[in-house]
Amino acid sequence: MSSARFTGMLAARGVHGLLIAPGNRADLRLDLDWSRFAVVELGYNLAEPAFHGVVHDYFHAMKRALAEARVRGRRRIGFVMPAAQDAKSHHLWRAAYLDAQQGWPARERLPILGGAMITEELMEAWIARARPDAVCAIGSSTLPGLRRVLGGRFPREVGFVDLACHDREGGNAGIYQNWEQMGAAAVDTLVAMLNRGERGVPEFARHTLTAGVWVNGATLPPGGVGGVES
Repeated sequence: MSSARFTGMLAARGVHGLLIAPGNRADLRLDLDWSRFAVVELGYNLAEPAFHGVVHDYFHAMKRALAEARVRGRRRIGFVMPAAQDAKSHHLWRAAYLDAQQGWPARERLPILGGAMITEELMEAWIARARPDAVCAIGSSTLPGLRRVLGGRFPREVGFVDLACHDREGGNAGIYQNWEQMGAAAVDTLVAMLNRGERGVPEFARHTLTAGVWVNGATLPPGGVGGVES
């Protein structure tokens, strides 16, 4: 339907607050009469306009993931991220990874595996060239292929750190993004805006960062040089 009709439908139903839920893209555009609504984004979604939002702290989550991998003896830690997912995080995972590499010996700095589509063939070639002993990536999109490529080498020789764990126990090692708390913070922000009568596009958009939680899991056993459980 047209944006005018959609705006009118929401207004007719007494909707005054909009929570923009997370999706798979970071370039979404919605053409609504924003002056009618209080709006909060959950994650990075809209290319424009800029609204207040609640966002996972991607940068420090990656720093924590790398630190946990190194505590477990992993030294050649790779990063795999398709271009669309990299853009969705505003390149903050990538920025943290590259920043962390500056403090590592040159022999431990691996090239990032990225691109529009990461096939198992590309992954196999990258592993042969980079020789990682751990890989950081999004588990739902990367782990199945990685398991097939590595076979019996996984996870003892090459461990895995999931940057978007689905649960806090019994699954992959990595970062649980704590969506429940993100959602609660987003709703609190939206309710406060409604109570203050705030509507439309803000002059200065504010983002609230929420920290992830480290999760122990079987995909990252101690390995490499002197790895011990933390």
